[in-house]
Amino acid sequence: MSLFIHNAQVFLGNRLEKTNIVIADGTIVDITEELVTCEEYIDAEGCVVIPGMIECDGKGDLLGCMEALKGGITTVILDHEPKKDKAYTNFWWHHKIKNESAEEIRGVKEAASVRLNPLDITQEKREATIRRLQNNAKRASVTAIGETALFAIQAAKEGKGRLYISSVGEEIKQVKKANKQKLFLEVKSHALENGKVLECLKKGLVDTISSEDLAGGLTTVLRHVEKKDISIAEAVALTSTNPSNIFGMKKKGAIEIGNDADLTICKTGKECSINIVIVNGIAAYFRGEIKGKFGKSYKEEKDELPDEASENEQPHMPGFGPGDREDTHQGKD
Repeated sequence: MSLFIHNAQVFLGNRLEKTNIVIADGTIVDITEELVTCEEYIDAEGCVVIPGMIECDGKGDLLGCMEALKGGITTVILDHEPKKDKAYTNFWWHHKIKNESAEEIRGVKEAASVRLNPLDITQEKREATIRRLQNNAKRASVTAIGETALFAIQAAKEGKGRLYISSVGEEIKQVKKANKQKLFLEVKSHALENGKVLECLKKGLVDTISSEDLAGGLTTVLRHVEKKDISIAEAVALTSTNPSNIFGMKKKGAIEIGNDADLTICKTGKECSINIVIVNGIAAYFRGEIKGKFGKSYKEEKDELPDEASENEQPHMPGFGPGDREDTHQGKD
């Protein structure tokens, strides 16, 4: 199937440009000012087209995925394998890392590896598990708040792997930019109301934003663009480009020829709203109506440190290390 998106302000690189997008078989095949004949046509006059949001703190039930679609989310990272008939959005998931007990590990996130539920175990076990995770995976992902978050931030300085901490609040104030080499931090969209968190975002300490409310998370972020708290470039980086780089999604996170056609067409400004959500080149959500289940499930291989990894040989992450384009991690100073 082919689709032509016309008359939109499209986010390309780090700015909005008036242009058209040509999609075929789920892939962006051209970005052009010319008119192109396709099977379907969307007039996006007055709208902005941005890469679909990647939800890093996913909820895999049917209702959650439908709500995610309404909220401009095109990919949900899960800690378990989804049922294929529930793929309203794309799913990205990963195996459990070996040698971790079920009592201590809740599940696994995409290429981030293991996700730790801080409510299931004692503080002592949480800390021990965080240390093991970071020393046995390239990217260990933990849900950490309060005392656990502070410990995880400190542990990130010492472990071999990189640590992704989700649902961080004001604990982020304890982070220094010099310590960010092995640490990635996620905040919920509602945390942007907190001036201290917003200040840390401006300092380049926040890497991703996830949705507290799946259907409204991206809208919340776009409202902060309208208020000039953050720029549209920062919003795209935090909700799509950075997650795609951190979690190894090579064809997502940017509107480029050859990338997956996962797009959100939205109204910005005072009339901020999600109008159309395109998943794999198909308008899965169209002006208030869900059209069908067009998502795909992706299964990544285990992401562990090689046995010979040493403290002096840090694992390389796509988009975040020597040899990568500096502009792949947008929104950072």
